[in-house]
Amino acid sequence: GAQGNNRGGSARLQGDVRGRIDQTNSATTQRSQKVEAGSLVNGNVSNLRTEGVINANITQSATGSGSLGAQSIGVGSVSSSTLSTATTRGSLTGIVTQSVSDGALRGDASQRIDAGGIADSRVSNATTRGTISSEITQTRAGGVGEQSIGVGSIRGVNGGGVVNTSGTLSGRVNQSASTNISQRVEVGSVVGGTPANAVTDARVSADITQSSSGIGGTDTRQTVEAGVISGATGTADTAASISGRVNQINQGSSSLQQNVQVGGATGTAGSVLTTGSLSGTVTQSAAAATGAVQNLSVGSAIGTSGRTETFGAVFGNVNQNVLGGSNNKQVISVGNAEGTSGDVGTRALVTGTLNQNASNAFNGQQSINLGSVKNVSTGSVRTDVTLSGNITQSQTGGGGKQNVLVGGVEGQ
Repeated sequence: GAQGNNRGGSARLQGDVRGRIDQTNSATTQRSQKVEAGSLVNGNVSNLRTEGVINANITQSATGSGSLGAQSIGVGSVSSSTLSTATTRGSLTGIVTQSVSDGALRGDASQRIDAGGIADSRVSNATTRGTISSEITQTRAGGVGEQSIGVGSIRGVNGGGVVNTSGTLSGRVNQSASTNISQRVEVGSVVGGTPANAVTDARVSADITQSSSGIGGTDTRQTVEAGVISGATGTADTAASISGRVNQINQGSSSLQQNVQVGGATGTAGSVLTTGSLSGTVTQSAAAATGAVQNLSVGSAIGTSGRTETFGAVFGNVNQNVLGGSNNKQVISVGNAEGTSGDVGTRALVTGTLNQNASNAFNGQQSINLGSVKNVSTGSVRTDVTLSGNITQSQTGGGGKQNVLVGGVEGQ
């Protein structure tokens, strides 16, 4: 990898790791653990090509009280750099374990893994390809920061050009923390920044578990995104599927957000074509939560201003569960369009079972939108929805609203 490369010319970075790497630290002062293979950090390069491969097991372990730096692994990735064009390739096939095991730790205890992605950079044109096929475990018992895994994703990239992403995640992912923090898995997505035109391709067959707890915690986020585009100033074209199991579990957080998005688009300015498919099982569980939001979105579009065409398919089962608390929201959207300002065509196919359950909870909202169109300001509308699966909405407690909209229009 390269760090602080300011030549401004062309660069080709290649890194191939086949031997085991173990990093352990029990110091009581500031420390960090980092592994980079064919990656660029803090660079200024005109034309960049990265090729990173890690075909070995990696362990990063931190124990003991005191301040802590981040644990990070980069494979053919780019961060905090300025580039004209970039082509990235990153492949991770070894077993990875990142652990922080002392609750007295202070400071940044972020755990990050990125294969073939680009983050927090300025890039005019970019093509990414990331692959992770392994077992990944991130565990935290203290400190602040996030747990994140990126696979061929582009995050926080400015430059106004064309971006193409491709991400594949298989195997098993486990993110767990004894404090309420942000947990993210992003595959082939374009999140934030100002790309002009964006195209995504994402495939997730891995089983993913995100769990956190901590009574009194606030603003906890558990996110799984595949092939999602948010913020493109031009056209957006998404294609994504999740066939593995996704479990999101939390106890005791205020303002909790549990979010699974497949092939959707948000806040784009040009024409939009979304394609999302879910054949795996998604379970979102929250206990003792206040103001929690559980959201599943497949092939949906929100806040787009150009012509919008959506397609979402759900063949697996979806379970959203809340125990106790108040003012919680449970939302399922499949091929839905909301807040758009151009012509809209939606398609949705649902053969799986959709369950929303709130027990001993007060003033909750349960909403299921299938190929529906909401709050459209201009343009024509066309919907096409087939529902053969069962829907269950259940609430016990006080107050609450339940809503199912299938191929309908609200607020035009």
